[in-house]
Amino acid sequence: MTHKILRSCAFPFQDPTNGGIHRSEQITEILQQNNLDINELHESPFKQARPILDRLTGGWFSLQQGDWDAFRLRRLGSIGRRYILYKKEFANHQNYQALVWETTGEKIAPYIAPQYNIPIVALPHQLESYFHAYFRNYKQDQICDLLKREIQSLSLCNQIFTISAEDQILLANHGVAADYLPYYPSQRLVNFYSQVREQRLETKKDFFLIVGSAGNHSSREGFRELSAWIDSTCQTDSFKVKMVGYKTEGLKEILNYPWLEIVGTVSQEELYKYLTQAIGILIHQTKGIGVLTRIPEMLVGGIPVIANRIAARSATQYTGVNIYHSPEELSMLLQQEYSIPPYPPKPKNAEKRLVDFLLNPHQSS
Repeated sequence: MTHKILRSCAFPFQDPTNGGIHRSEQITEILQQNNLDINELHESPFKQARPILDRLTGGWFSLQQGDWDAFRLRRLGSIGRRYILYKKEFANHQNYQALVWETTGEKIAPYIAPQYNIPIVALPHQLESYFHAYFRNYKQDQICDLLKREIQSLSLCNQIFTISAEDQILLANHGVAADYLPYYPSQRLVNFYSQVREQRLETKKDFFLIVGSAGNHSSREGFRELSAWIDSTCQTDSFKVKMVGYKTEGLKEILNYPWLEIVGTVSQEELYKYLTQAIGILIHQTKGIGVLTRIPEMLVGGIPVIANRIAARSATQYTGVNIYHSPEELSMLLQQEYSIPPYPPKPKNAEKRLVDFLLNPHQSS
């Protein structure tokens, strides 16, 4: 029996990659390894421009949802285009067994798929409400309103697999049952980081490493607080820290410390070199947004992780993850010696539950 699945992928593969692409890679690999017939939903250009129809459709849908931000942020066209795309795809291919829904920020699919008796499994990369509210500097009541609408749309799905245990618990507290599929790197990344692990056995390690994108506001906040904690408490004459990542060269004037070398944007080959020479990786977050893919990847690479509690989140149970809650605890961890951590466990049981749902979605629902 052919199991034909429609997938709305959040991050199709492209170089350079990022954490979102890595999560989508993981999902792609699970689907491909189980011989599911996957049709990717592509936002291919329509033959004719239809701005009026798109905006009218987007306005009608947004009014139904009470989504006033769609009007304020001028998103009606994109919402309407997405709505019409789903309707057209479902109407033309009514033999889909299920929809794998990663693009949960749009909140549209759960209101359309049931019309065609198509079960939905949602795989949110994060709770999008916090991401959007944080980057638009929303007030607390606005965040709560966004979250309410997001939870409502997720509650209409037949199954949900969160990327973090915290998201699973939050949904449960709102009466929405969800499963949990931890992030684990794709085979492409496992191959890369396994080479890092092997090379580290022969390489001298003499600095701590920070990896991240300065284009991400959440990461920049983490960089600033981490640097301030190190500078105020730690004996900085006893170690060095290097920072690499997209546009981090732009932070040189902001984070001007004698113990910190900001390398900037690096190639994959250069990143490999820094990963093999680092004592450990430093990860620091002020809010629980993003970074969920980095810790498993570093552990596959045999790199000890030193992270604050917010950054560690669902990875606190892994051997090789060292948690600090204060500048003083961070200072102590930077003075320690570290051994090579074991590989993190692959979430085989969670993968099986996802595949079992897709093979029997109507029975599961």
